[in-house]
Amino acid sequence: MPASLSSDLDQPVDRGLRDGVFPGIACGIWKDGRLRYSRLSGFRDLEPEPRAIESDTIFDLASLTKPLSTAILFMRAREEAGFELSEPLGRFLPEAAPGTRDLSLLDILTHTSGLPAIPALERFFPDPGKIDPELARKRLLAIEPELPAGKEVVYSCTGYLLLGLALERITGLSIPELFRRELALPLGLSSGSGFLPPAGAREKAAATEYCAWRGRRMRGEVHDESAYCMGGAAGNAGLFATLGDVAKIASIFLNGGRSPCGEAILGPESIRLMSASLTEGLNRRRAVGWAMHDDETLDGPDWPPVSFGHTGFTGTSVFIEPRPVSSSWPSPTASITAGRRRRTRCRASGGSSTRPRSRLSAHNASMP
Repeated sequence: MPASLSSDLDQPVDRGLRDGVFPGIACGIWKDGRLRYSRLSGFRDLEPEPRAIESDTIFDLASLTKPLSTAILFMRAREEAGFELSEPLGRFLPEAAPGTRDLSLLDILTHTSGLPAIPALERFFPDPGKIDPELARKRLLAIEPELPAGKEVVYSCTGYLLLGLALERITGLSIPELFRRELALPLGLSSGSGFLPPAGAREKAAATEYCAWRGRRMRGEVHDESAYCMGGAAGNAGLFATLGDVAKIASIFLNGGRSPCGEAILGPESIRLMSASLTEGLNRRRAVGWAMHDDETLDGPDWPPVSFGHTGFTGTSVFIEPRPVSSSWPSPTASITAGRRRRTRCRASGGSSTRPRSRLSAHNASMP
């Protein structure tokens, strides 16, 4: 990257640090599979003493959990189990409320289900020291839609919490174990990236903010209150990762559904559903998991309509601009055959020489 462009990118980062917009930041831009710009600056925590952001700092990704974990894992489960996204949630969660179990999986994945935006499960637990995840699940399953399905995009953490329960029912695995087996190991993610980070990784986590309900500053524990009530790992939030590991997961969408070392993660249809608007004619453009570029996305006005991304409440974001080499994008380098995939651990960057030219921008900012 030319020094002048690097300087242009440094200026808003320096200004944000100087003006106290954020105490620390980890950000990067990847183009054509190569890291073109990166900054690790400031502090991951200010109390009891300042601690610098480093390459192994993990961030509470908040709602980036939806596209980087839940949606990918759901599409993998669909490929292996053979169900359709038009099927009702009730196939997997028959105990859900009547109006909710009739919702299609696609409506929930694209935030057109009409379910409430926030379930606020913490209201059922005035004492945060006495959380009951089983009771939280029952309260979640009792929630009914507030609007007709398929008529409007209303961003819903409630829907993705339910998708997390469905994933566990479909696969027979907990969300942390499912993520570890299906994404962390094939992609070669660091040991601190995942759900419910171990003690050593929590020490390197960026703080989020003081939580009045829990009576403490949150660091290394999920910030989202509803996910916390579900045990700390859920379909809407709970994923932690380093900047580099966020880029590894996101690179799936720039590498035809493959990991950097070539293992198939998602098939052609899954990539298509996760990188094209499925809500044209409604108020927002949504793919499965991702927000497609529109007037309200935070990628900026110069990004093209084919770009997509997501943000997280804790200051995290990922935006992806695919640049096709032909009109057939997205098309992966190979299709996935039926049955279990070959398991490999990715140890080095690389990938297919035929992947589309593309741009990936990611940043994680610690909170004041």
